Amino acid sequence: MLRSLPANIAALALLLASCANTMTTDDAAIEAEVTDLLREWSRSLSEGRLEDFKAVYSTEPGFLWVERGLPLYRSIEELSVGVDELIAQDIELTNTLTDIEVQPLGPATAAFNAQVKSELRLSGFEITFDGIVTGIARKEGDAWKLYRGHLSEPPRP
Repeated sequence: MLRSLPANIAALALLLASCANTMTTDDAAIEAEVTDLLREWSRSLSEGRLEDFKAVYSTEPGFLWVERGLPLYRSIEELSVGVDELIAQDIELTNTLTDIEVQPLGPATAAFNAQVKSELRLSGFEITFDGIVTGIARKEGDAWKLYRGHLSEPPRP
């Protein structure tokens, strides 16, 4: 029995290593797909493709978007109203994401965070936002969607 122990340990290590590689491959795919989702979120806003911007958000019950610590949108319908107001105001937006991090939480759920810098220009008036976006993305059908999110700035000194 003791003679077969090293062989059993080697077989177990090989099995665990193959499982770990499968998980790493799945995790890498999730990280890439959610990173692409976040980049599309940012690009669509910057390029004025606000219908595409709305399309990255979840339509599922439980959707929540928070800004500066306050729940802003509790459904895709509420978010759509807010985006439609932006469209009507003829604003110019620039949105940049850096330091994107994605942590898979399961095969269809991932946590994310990124640094975000936004500039909004309207009739010569400009607002700059420099902060962080965090949240949960979920795979709905074949597409990843932003299910929960929080956009906030660091506290002012």
